Amino acid sequence: ITRLVRGAHAQKEGIFKFIGTCQCSDVDVNSEIGCKLRDMYSLLLALLQLVSVVGVMFSIFGPFYARAFVNLVLGPRWYSEDIINTISSFCFYILIMGLNGVSEAFCQSVVLKRHMYILTIGLCCGSIIFAVSVSAFIDSMGTTGIVLSIAASMIVRLLFNLSYIYASYQAPAVYIVDSPSPSPSSSSSSSSAAAAASSSSSR
Repeated sequence: ITRLVRGAHAQKEGIFKFIGTCQCSDVDVNSEIGCKLRDMYSLLLALLQLVSVVGVMFSIFGPFYARAFVNLVLGPRWYSEDIINTISSFCFYILIMGLNGVSEAFCQSVVLKRHMYILTIGLCCGSIIFAVSVSAFIDSMGTTGIVLSIAASMIVRLLFNLSYIYASYQAPAVYIVDSPSPSPSSSSSSSSAAAAASSSSSR
């Protein structure tokens, strides 16, 4: 996923020249850069739809087959209601894990260094949610509480990822493409031109 997304992110300076600081909706979709941006977000949407369908299927039908899974795979030795409930909750966790994995791969591929703190805050908040909730969840739900606590932590990270994706879609020049710094030669030439213009005007 990261390699596919990075293919659309390779030409950072070229994208900046085309879209500057304008909104993504202002980019000509028929241009080369517009097509790259469109393909990048189309790929992201397709992957999110794919993991959503698979995750929803697991969430809906998985709990009904958890008991049979324990009997056939784990055997009577591990058969207990706590194990069945844990596997059932893990079916819901698959949906959250898939969405978070795709969105986080996209964000890690396009995020700029100056915006890395946004994803770091999301990771820290998710860790805090897990640390705070895991004890209470285990006391009330047993082993299932561990899975649900991890899912709650991952939902927080998912929200941060989706917020960054939405912001990058609205303003790709700010959140995806970095402004190229002027080279020393261009700076010296521009200063020379400005000095020449000022001397000619004084004459």
